[in-house]
Amino acid sequence: MRHLFFFALALVVTTLLGTAGVLAQTPAPHLSSAELRAASSRVSAKSHPGSDRVVVFKGTEVTVDPSGVSTRLEQVATKVLTASGARDQKVLRFDYDPTTSDVDVANVRVLRADGTVDSVDLAGVLDFSSPKHWIYWPFRVKLLDLPPLYSGDTVVWETRFRGFQIAYLGEGDERFVPPQRGEFFDVVSMGGPLPRVREVYRISTAPGKNLSFVNANEPVFSSQATVQNKPTHTFWVDDVPAYPEEPRAMALTDSAPKVVVVTLKSWEEKSRWFYVTNEPSFSFSPEIKELAQRIVEGKDTDLDKVTALNRWVAHNIRYSGLSMGKGEGYTLHPGTMTFRDRCGVCKDKAGMLVTMMRAVGYQETYAAMTMAGGRVENIAADQFNHSVVVWRRPDGGYELLDPTWAPLSMLNWSNAEAEQHYVAGTPQGDILRITPALKAEDNALLVQIKSQVLEQGNLEASFKVSGTGYMDTCLRRWFGYNDRNKWFSNLEATAWNVSPLAAVTAASISAEEVENLDEHFEFGFELVAPSAVDGVRTKAVVFRPSSFSFPLAETRSRENLLTSKVTGRKRGINFRCAKRITYEEQVTFPDELELAGWVDIGAKNELGEVTARVRLEGRKLSVNVRADFHVRFVELDELASYEELLDAIKAIQSAHLVLIGGQRG
Repeated sequence: MRHLFFFALALVVTTLLGTAGVLAQTPAPHLSSAELRAASSRVSAKSHPGSDRVVVFKGTEVTVDPSGVSTRLEQVATKVLTASGARDQKVLRFDYDPTTSDVDVANVRVLRADGTVDSVDLAGVLDFSSPKHWIYWPFRVKLLDLPPLYSGDTVVWETRFRGFQIAYLGEGDERFVPPQRGEFFDVVSMGGPLPRVREVYRISTAPGKNLSFVNANEPVFSSQATVQNKPTHTFWVDDVPAYPEEPRAMALTDSAPKVVVVTLKSWEEKSRWFYVTNEPSFSFSPEIKELAQRIVEGKDTDLDKVTALNRWVAHNIRYSGLSMGKGEGYTLHPGTMTFRDRCGVCKDKAGMLVTMMRAVGYQETYAAMTMAGGRVENIAADQFNHSVVVWRRPDGGYELLDPTWAPLSMLNWSNAEAEQHYVAGTPQGDILRITPALKAEDNALLVQIKSQVLEQGNLEASFKVSGTGYMDTCLRRWFGYNDRNKWFSNLEATAWNVSPLAAVTAASISAEEVENLDEHFEFGFELVAPSAVDGVRTKAVVFRPSSFSFPLAETRSRENLLTSKVTGRKRGINFRCAKRITYEEQVTFPDELELAGWVDIGAKNELGEVTARVRLEGRKLSVNVRADFHVRFVELDELASYEELLDAIKAIQSAHLVLIGGQRG
């Protein structure tokens, strides 16, 4: 079944109405030591073959007060099954943001396999600043070393977490209040890299505060009750398999059982809140207005002007997140601040673009929330990780702009952001929208090769490479994101895919062409591969066309060319975009030859099409290799179909041609 963001949610819901007595019929979010040991005794290497550790139990109890402040009590028990598992469980880690949350480690103990219990001294909890890269916000982490562990031991820890992550909006206890005071949301992934025997999540909201929820991906059981006038919901899952890290894996929130809860009633409310919160950030100074007007000067159309502003922000505001203190997180930095600092994260780059567009008269330009790399369930919880810009065109339609993903790209909105949800912050309030899917031909890579086989078996080849859509962006960044002294090594990696002895002899690439976003990027290079062709001086020539190896070494354009099997994965595949990869190769031989026993290779299904066609006329060999990948997302139930395409690719990569000719003297 194709990947749909608005898909039928897998719901297995038991609704139990009544008083607190109802909760006795549902799993509790906290177990006694005796209950934990009993649950642990049923977990072994036999029950979970291949697992080094297993989460025996995870229980979370959340209470939300009228202001929206939440307190989260969590209990986790993990059993060690192997020596590797003992090593991996050596340290406990607890992340928090001191400006909006706090975490206390309440209890840690080890239930030994021999029946004894070791309590871990909490004086050993150490508090560190989290390692940072690109985003220098004051996140912290608490670490606790555990005593030596052995197979059969179960580690149990209990924590108290108050507040939330991200957004710095207050002082004292006010720092725990969420940005939308009185509202609450949570996204709970009931799965992870380890198998889970049982997980329970219980939430109690303030009296009269209704909670909406959806369950997704796998069956999640639920019960509802009213306890002391507080709506109380319990969600649980049993026997959840591991969801390990896998190449190009779909997000865990799109794979494992998931619960999304929220008190907010509609996307329109979320949209209006985002608008009101960030509207003050878009005031512009005379300096900003002067620069913006200079940037659009001489541009004929609105789209040309908007494109020019988007590119300026993309290339002049460095992605580097500095904390502005109060107002960080959900609040965009003021445009004047970003203009002064010349840096910011996605939301600040978006805010800078809105500010500059407002400065030249595009008043209906707004910041928007989106989710890069995952889906958003149709419930008004905050499920976003990225900020972009929405411009209402004169015809009334939306134009999406993303200065964060626009560096060295002809695109105002990256083709790697297809099938992506977003909510614009508008004064009227907006709905959850989704960007359209793209076709393979929208992101096309073309590699044209002209080769000559010499009498000694040496190969001389010239490459001409170009792309459209996201493939054009990939090619530019292959060079533009690297020092110029590494450009040649990029091409050498391609040459070595043709032959281990190949060497690049010439290249035609310029920085001006890389940076010229008004024309499609194209470059060329030449290589020589000594002794690359066997049998040139005999009746049978064994030849492997360069295109059979899909030699271009740019990694993003090659992401679909997986060499391992994909059936048996635990998570679907998330590619950057649908794409077309085409190699057109012309080879000239010293003499006339005949093609012996070749059968064109091909595979076609709803996910794509892969073909390799070869024709020979006298001394001229023509090769056409094409791989179309129609989809960005490959669901678990589509992996077998996708593997058909991979099998065709592997058949091409391992194929050789046999060319028959006359005996040479």
